[in-house]
Amino acid sequence: MSTQDSKEHIQTLENGREYYGNEKIAYLLPHDIDECGRLEKQHSAFRYIFQKNFWAPVRTQLEEGITVLDSGCGPGSWTLDMAKDFPNSKFHGVDISNVFPDETKPDNCEFIIGNLTETLPFEDNTFDYVHQRLLILGLTNSGWEKCLSELLRVLKPGGYIEIHEPNMKDLFNGGPLLEQVHIALAEMMESRDIPITIATELKNRVTETGFVNAVETLDFLPLNHGGRGGELIWSDYYHGYMNIRPMMAKSNPKWGNLEAYETFLGNCASEANTKETNIGWYTIYAQKTLN
Repeated sequence: MSTQDSKEHIQTLENGREYYGNEKIAYLLPHDIDECGRLEKQHSAFRYIFQKNFWAPVRTQLEEGITVLDSGCGPGSWTLDMAKDFPNSKFHGVDISNVFPDETKPDNCEFIIGNLTETLPFEDNTFDYVHQRLLILGLTNSGWEKCLSELLRVLKPGGYIEIHEPNMKDLFNGGPLLEQVHIALAEMMESRDIPITIATELKNRVTETGFVNAVETLDFLPLNHGGRGGELIWSDYYHGYMNIRPMMAKSNPKWGNLEAYETFLGNCASEANTKETNIGWYTIYAQKTLN
């Protein structure tokens, strides 16, 4: 995978990890090969748990052949999976980071660099279906407004948008250790005007943007309990929090010590297992008006 883009946006922090240093990019997670690997495993976890890749009623269209955008595609795991499942459709992935596969992609799949908070490199009414997942750590309040407006612009009349986000503010059956983690996360996000409650706001936000016929579903992701699915979600949760440790340590200096932080997250794992903690997973799909 290539990581040769936009090096002027990157700053290196702690143990050689690379994070965005450009104030125009709110993304809290690192920009490196390890993070790409986490995202690829994350996609596999979601497919294992849900046994599907999409919720919007577009299967027939996908089978016949439509044009699809994966917004904030990262290393393109969802894009590639869908392109293989639906060879008659054309898939485009867009992301601020060029971590896309250079060669190992099907002919019906393309990737391009683009900032979702600016004008996307696509014409009006280009896509029949737009998918976006887990940008909770990447968009400010104004960024969400701009992103949704751009996705509305590039979507064809009658086309579907589908967005997935977790509720990271309120866990189901959380405990005091996990609460410490989420309070620190909330403080970090609020300091950058990143809405931690975006999952529960999505339906209203897409409606206010101009989308219609919005449908909201709520699923529950088991955190380190309930079998293989819970193990996979915990693995991603742990890996993600390890990857934002430099920012988390600003909230609690003790977490600046790697061993102490790992021990703390290990105790969180035990707590989640005992209490059978779940993360609320919100899915919204809606349409662009025909007018």
